[in-house]
Amino acid sequence: MALIIWKNFSAGEISPQLSERTDIDLYYRAAKKIENFVPLKFGGIKRRDGLKFMGVINESIYDPGVKFIQFKYSESVSYILEFTHNYFRIITPTGYLLDSYNSVLKVYSGILVDYINDFSYAQYENKLYICHSRFAPRIIELNGTTWTSYDMKFNSKCMTPTEVRVTTPRPTGKPIPEGTIYKKVSYTVIPYDEDDIPGAKSYTLASMNVPKYPTPDYYTSIIWNMLTYAKGYLLYEVEDGIESLLLKTTNNSYKDFGYHELNHNKGFPQSLGLFTAHDQYPSKVTFYDRRLIFAASNKEQHTIWGSVPALFHNFIAESIPTDACPWKFTIASNQKNPINWLFSSDKLIIGSDADEWRISGNSGESITPNSVEVRRLSSWGSAEMTPKALGDDILFIDNTRKNIRAMNKNNNFSISNLNIYADHLTKDCKIINWDISTGDNQIIYLVLDNGSMIGLTYDKDHQVFAWHRYITDGKFLDICTLKNNGECNLFVAIEREVNGTKIKSLEMFDKTHYLDSFISYEGAETTNLEGLEHLKGKIVEVSTNTKSSKKYTVDSNGKITLDEPANSIVVGLNFESTLETLPLESATAVESLKARKNKITSIKLRLLDTLGLEVGIHNDELMELQYDNVEENNMNNNNDLDLYSGTKYVGNISGYDENCSIIIKQNNSLPATVLSIYAEVLGITL
Repeated sequence: MALIIWKNFSAGEISPQLSERTDIDLYYRAAKKIENFVPLKFGGIKRRDGLKFMGVINESIYDPGVKFIQFKYSESVSYILEFTHNYFRIITPTGYLLDSYNSVLKVYSGILVDYINDFSYAQYENKLYICHSRFAPRIIELNGTTWTSYDMKFNSKCMTPTEVRVTTPRPTGKPIPEGTIYKKVSYTVIPYDEDDIPGAKSYTLASMNVPKYPTPDYYTSIIWNMLTYAKGYLLYEVEDGIESLLLKTTNNSYKDFGYHELNHNKGFPQSLGLFTAHDQYPSKVTFYDRRLIFAASNKEQHTIWGSVPALFHNFIAESIPTDACPWKFTIASNQKNPINWLFSSDKLIIGSDADEWRISGNSGESITPNSVEVRRLSSWGSAEMTPKALGDDILFIDNTRKNIRAMNKNNNFSISNLNIYADHLTKDCKIINWDISTGDNQIIYLVLDNGSMIGLTYDKDHQVFAWHRYITDGKFLDICTLKNNGECNLFVAIEREVNGTKIKSLEMFDKTHYLDSFISYEGAETTNLEGLEHLKGKIVEVSTNTKSSKKYTVDSNGKITLDEPANSIVVGLNFESTLETLPLESATAVESLKARKNKITSIKLRLLDTLGLEVGIHNDELMELQYDNVEENNMNNNNDLDLYSGTKYVGNISGYDENCSIIIKQNNSLPATVLSIYAEVLGITL
């Protein structure tokens, strides 16, 4: 007789290729299948939360794609922006934001459905900057309660000065000072606007002789017309083709008495790229070191631009650049791989189809026009999906869209594969969206193109890397966390087929009920429940305050009629949670259990806040746990369940099996947490 113990599932579901690796510690912390159970950071597994129906995602004449982006206004106020064709809607912890007419607020974005799944974005304070190679960079801004969307402007608002007059006045009746030395110069005036973006330069007058050493009695006077939108003016002197800044002023005139020294290092401003033509639109954006960073236009796919510090519209350089000027450089690589993402850390990190790069100034200082250092970190290659920070790791999806990799900032940017032991989960599919929840359990969620979703409970400090699956009656499309005042809400977009029609719904993970796409009713007693249009034709599970769960079919009008009246009703789709252990093996036994036929004589489960559960070794012979001290009227889906915590024994399990595993299932709309499993095993040698 052997005693097999599973004290934790901190390694999660692992690949079938590891099913014989009983020589490694991982085997005894892992499972063959974890579906709709969530491994906890403390080691046990808990049934996943239900999904509360929040509304139907905006439909249009187009098949609407959908993209979620978190907009963090402050530590206490965050939103999710839900992008569909040409519009976005705003999601709060209680659902969609409403307008003054009590309708769901829709804000025009101008982003077509073809582009919503691959545009790049970065937030700075109350503005979200959006880039795509097919449209001009765009800003979504929140001022108070007003949302607006508009294109970025890189050109100055100022017009061109048209009237520049240069004279050399002297007092009436006085001759020109004897021995005056002249210089032959011309003058140019360039206005700049409130963003310090220089406008077009004035017409440069033909060169003329002016005093080289002016005096109060004989000087040069320059006057130009005042311009609307001009914050100030740059006055340049040009001699022998060399441009020098003479003055920066808010006035529209200047008398050169020789008091200002020419700055020969300041020539005419030069644009690094106005991003105003179709082949010039940048496709990637981030913020780094107080600069707005753009990258990868169709014309220059390997080029990166940095704005003037703190002046994000300004990409106008000087002829002799200083550290405060914008910069532009191109990554030199042995392949032509476009940049797929930018990520701001203590260094600027870049991912392309083939490589990952770290960019900084020389010796790790800030990047400037005169100081840039590019270092290749790895050659895994990256997918066109925005990376995310988690602790001291930068997480990114590699170019296969099958693996998530962690780049550690504190270990020389070393890179590890987080799903190397669970590669079967993405074997026949690819990752299309992802996010990270930092609630009670730190979980990385990956939405797959087959409609399923997988999660990784991740706590590197305590060696918790536990993969698991999320399955629902429909397809997961996107996921996004919404964190306000420390509380983390997790929203998903799901496509369900309802009466032959595909409907996309917004749903939120909710621990109060263990049903999907559920709605709840509290009020006067009734037998008729409406508002189930999103579940028309579906078989739903209904729990009330008077009766245990029962199944009904929603009619074509989105209604159900109950057998008995109730004043507290929950309606939704049932889902099944499954845990299947790896084949039995003992870490201490002299002889491997896999070399024998094994019979489990009894199973002991340590449970926490649980009702329901079926246990066994074959799916068609599972035994339902009995709770003698729990009243029958508590076996329905409400918030006053008399939950069980303690130890449950299951005996009389029949049959011998060579690859014996324990299966635990929850089919009821009830909570379940399994802390540990003990199995007594009797074996006979083969």
